[in-house]
Amino acid sequence: MIYKKFYWTDNPTFEYRYYQKRWQKRTKNSNEKWYDIAESSQPLLNDKYKPKSILRPFWNYSQTAKIGMAVAFAGLVYFLYKKNFLPKHL
Repeated sequence: MIYKKFYWTDNPTFEYRYYQKRWQKRTKNSNEKWYDIAESSQPLLNDKYKPKSILRPFWNYSQTAKIGMAVAFAGLVYFLYKKNFLPKHL
């Protein structure tokens, strides 16, 4: 699961996610495909869940995805450090 799931109290039978600049929904706890919600409901979910600040670039990703990105970034930094800053004979 890459994207964070949101639960809207006005519609408790569905779960929502923000994907490719659109809100999508599906039946709660199911494996069915996600589909876009009505255009008129997009602003409602934007106002409720989407942050107003651009300082939260990964707000719609799950904790698992955020941790995975951090580990991958740390691995990349370590690899570049080893490749460029340590002597070749070590």
